[in-house]
Amino acid sequence: MSMTPLEWMVLLCILLLGMLTWTFSRIAFAKHGQIDLEAWWIAYSPERYRPMRRMLSADDFKYLRSAPGFRPEMVRRLRRQRAAAFAAYLQDMRADFTRLQMVGRAMVMAGGVTPTVRDELFHQKVLFTRNYCQVQLGLLAYRLGIGSVDVSRLLESMRSAAAYFEPLMTPTAA
Repeated sequence: MSMTPLEWMVLLCILLLGMLTWTFSRIAFAKHGQIDLEAWWIAYSPERYRPMRRMLSADDFKYLRSAPGFRPEMVRRLRRQRAAAFAAYLQDMRADFTRLQMVGRAMVMAGGVTPTVRDELFHQKVLFTRNYCQVQLGLLAYRLGIGSVDVSRLLESMRSAAAYFEPLMTPTAA
């Protein structure tokens, strides 16, 4: 018994929806240990994620293919290594974004910020989650050798979240 193209499409949509749901739940309901948010904030910079822009670039593979002694398994190994490094960056980014959210929630609970901060926290979380899921799907396609990853919107959501909280975290001169 073979499946029709429509059945394949439905199955694919169900699988993608399941992956998105799983990814979202991991982000939304992750458990985090106690950390010193103030010390983390002082050391934090979204610039640490800039290497992700070029980490999965096709240029390196073109160069590798043109190098003397090239073997096809070299591309597979490099792709696997780059994907693993990229995934580690994603994991760190997710943890940093969660900390940004914790900083925002702590500010809301402490008071002294405008009511729009809570709305901004939600907005930033929605943007980050959407972009994170898109990058995860792109990484899956990259690992399969059928696509590339555009990380620019995810990096922008990290940068804008940090930029939003920076003036709120910086002590004002009295």
